[in-house]
Amino acid sequence: MSAEPAPRSQPIARTTSSRSVLRVLPQRGQQQRMGRLGFAILIVVMLAVGYAGLLVLNTTIQAQSMTIAKENRNLSVLQHQEAVLAGEVAQLRGSQHLQQEAKELGMRPNPYGSFIDLRTGKVMGTQTKVDGKEVPGVIGETTKPKAGQP
Repeated sequence: MSAEPAPRSQPIARTTSSRSVLRVLPQRGQQQRMGRLGFAILIVVMLAVGYAGLLVLNTTIQAQSMTIAKENRNLSVLQHQEAVLAGEVAQLRGSQHLQQEAKELGMRPNPYGSFIDLRTGKVMGTQTKVDGKEVPGVIGETTKPKAGQP
């Protein structure tokens, strides 16, 4: 590169006009400050809205957490009640309870059983009336052993 100016193909023509080349520009300092102030206000408003949103979100999550804890307590109480009721149902379905209920209804064991053929509906065997003493100890009534007997 050289320090010599490049040759110009056309000479620069100077115009002489009544209008001056220089003109006064408006001051930019005041406009620039207002732009910065508006931007700062916008940032502050956005931060305030963001913090308010976080506060609402945090409050909602806390309320839901308390509701979940309450429902978990209710669930454990209901599970305990279910276990108690399942135990009662198992006891009521047991053979001891069935035997006791049959006794209260006046039913007695019959060692001379008769059978019904489900295809034809006919009774096979002889029906015999019982008084309940045919099979001792089946209903749960056993004689107490005498002293000295095992």
